[in-house]
Amino acid sequence: MNTKEINLVTDRCAGSINNTENPLIKVAAYIRVSTDTADQENSYETQERYFNTLLASNCKWVSAGIYSDYGISGTTDKGRTGFKRIMRHCREGKIDRIVCKSISRFARNTHDFLTALDTLKNNNISILFEKENIDTANTADNFILTALGAFAQEESRSISENIRQSIKQRYSCGIAANRHIYGYRCSDGGKIEIIEDEAKIIRRIFEEIAEGKAYIEVARELNKENIPPPEHIYTKKHKNLRLNIPPSKGELKYDIDRGWTAQNISNIIKLERYTGDVLLNKSYIKSYITHKSASNSGEMPQYLIKNHHPAIIEHSLFDKVQNIRKINSQKYSAVGAPGTYPLSKLIVCSCCGRFYTVRKYKDKTFWFCPTSALNNGRKVCNSQPINEDTILNICTEAFKQRFIGSEMFQDLYGAERLLRRIAYKLESSLKTDNIERDCYFLTQNNKQKYGALIERMKNYGDELEGNLDNIKRAIEWIKTLPYNNDGINKLIAGFGSEYLKSFVFSLTVYEKGIYRFCWFDGKETTIATA
Repeated sequence: MNTKEINLVTDRCAGSINNTENPLIKVAAYIRVSTDTADQENSYETQERYFNTLLASNCKWVSAGIYSDYGISGTTDKGRTGFKRIMRHCREGKIDRIVCKSISRFARNTHDFLTALDTLKNNNISILFEKENIDTANTADNFILTALGAFAQEESRSISENIRQSIKQRYSCGIAANRHIYGYRCSDGGKIEIIEDEAKIIRRIFEEIAEGKAYIEVARELNKENIPPPEHIYTKKHKNLRLNIPPSKGELKYDIDRGWTAQNISNIIKLERYTGDVLLNKSYIKSYITHKSASNSGEMPQYLIKNHHPAIIEHSLFDKVQNIRKINSQKYSAVGAPGTYPLSKLIVCSCCGRFYTVRKYKDKTFWFCPTSALNNGRKVCNSQPINEDTILNICTEAFKQRFIGSEMFQDLYGAERLLRRIAYKLESSLKTDNIERDCYFLTQNNKQKYGALIERMKNYGDELEGNLDNIKRAIEWIKTLPYNNDGINKLIAGFGSEYLKSFVFSLTVYEKGIYRFCWFDGKETTIATA
């Protein structure tokens, strides 16, 4: 949908969006939902319907779209793609006004909140918080808004501290929450009982590790015997399926069952609960703002509750396995920081959905799907390893097809036109990313008809936001290249190394040598090598 079409759709009053006497106000809505309850008053769907109606009801407004973050805490802006985009678009002059349900939905971190308010103020943008009935278009509300922002953060801090004190009180009294773990069930009365069929598998795992078997070998044998893996490892998958949330890029597809893995075995053998004891406060939340947890290495008191529930294994066997686990951890732990590669978190397996990872073999670098390399007795993914040089050659070929063609630029002006054109395309992707606005109008016309397109556009918007810095860096770099064939060669070389992610958002690998590139402008290129 181009700009002219959008203007026609939004011209609900007698005037036009270009009417200089009574210009329409570009209004955006922001939604953040941190709950997974779909039928609440504050659910994402309810808010989206409400704001769609609100933006369409005022003939003095033209919708700038609905920006949203789903299932993300408001105490930090990390991961809040919608929040970052709405603030960036405010700085770029694409928004005149924001409406939001409440201050706590916008931000509960005073620093980020006040920083956002300064950004809005400096760009002459007002914001309305409906619950508090506070509007920065009214000068008197600014002081109140600053105070309420501080109160919101204090409320978050107070709740966090109350929870921490409550947990500490329970732990010091020997009260531990019952966890759903493989081998046990908790009755309605709170009594913990052993599930004997699963307990046999637990004992077998500990005994085989104590005998010296590798984790993956244990997992392989369990899969060959068709023994179901622990259900709790699929909790997130089942929750997302219920909420119709697709897996993130690089995550395993929901319809794929990996069975038992070495990671499952590692997680089981570290649980002291199988001895009947419970160790509490093994980790703690470092900050109520970041919500990051950290391993408790003495920063907080720990509590050991002995004979809390029936034991499945003896302490002596558990201690022996812990010694083995410690040796394995030291033996196989990575030394130093992991290396970074141009292709890291870029190649996606079409079979299972996961990111390819890297491995070096005899001075050569290979990329492979980690699901295909599970080696646990289950044929989960058919992807084959690919030599890095091969992938980079394919990337170069795709880049030439997409942007250069087969021409050789022998003169100054041909090379100059090419380099300027590519820089212009990169700059255009930053100037025309009106994803939320366009999605709004498609929703108004026919959400069911355009549902798949809307979803693709939103996904592209998230990708674009995550690659903005890469794109800006590439624009500045291209402007330094000489306008001749040497500049073209440097462009191609840079694309295949440090600037690859400036142009390519994802590279999906299919069977039979088919590679699909998703570019910075949302277009795709398919390369078939077979």
